[in-house]
Amino acid sequence: MLVNNTAKIYVGTNEITKVYAGTIVVYEKQEPTPYTPLTYIKSSGTQYIDTGFTPTSNKVKVKIKFRFYNTTSTVIGSYAMSGGYKTIITIHENKYYFTNYNPSSYRYNSNEDYDVEVEVTAGTDSSKTGTFTITDNVTGNVIGTGNRVGAFPPKTTTYTNMYLFTQHNGNRIDTNKSTTRLYYCKIYDNDELKRDFIPVLDENNVACLYDKVSQTYFYNSGTGTFEYE
Repeated sequence: MLVNNTAKIYVGTNEITKVYAGTIVVYEKQEPTPYTPLTYIKSSGTQYIDTGFTPTSNKVKVKIKFRFYNTTSTVIGSYAMSGGYKTIITIHENKYYFTNYNPSSYRYNSNEDYDVEVEVTAGTDSSKTGTFTITDNVTGNVIGTGNRVGAFPPKTTTYTNMYLFTQHNGNRIDTNKSTTRLYYCKIYDNDELKRDFIPVLDENNVACLYDKVSQTYFYNSGTGTFEYE
């Protein structure tokens, strides 16, 4: 027997629409999706995206799935010439770079998908006590480790934002933008999720990245348009 018809009453995000004797019928509130999800977006060598992220701690982690198509590719990265060559994280076709003190020798093949987690703990310029770990997200295997990592760039600068599809090269954009397919990218600052990028079409059918943390679209800052599927 229906005993009350209650409107706009919620338990958490769940809406209670009807209350029966001895039974509460709960329907999940459905929020409208402002975008169309994609499998990936692909750069052609002229596009890039500014993530707007610069670390505030000495520990940065990136989870990312990508595929390189050219041999001078950088899928994500940032470094600055300030008191020495200092890198946050750069994932390059040839190797992972963290600082000039200890680049990893792990290489990637073109036209293959990679789904990895890269975690870097910064040291200092003088002691180089930082470390890095590279993990295959599919197998869970650690595929690279290293130490002697120096400091991240100064936190007061604004030009150290990490870029996608290229790297932030000092106070300019690296000229070697990549031809890369990107499936997703998550960026953590001291284990706090700061960016959760997924490829989408926005309301105007423009291919871009949507950050589920800030609920914001991030668009191409280069030229041309992203391919997508």
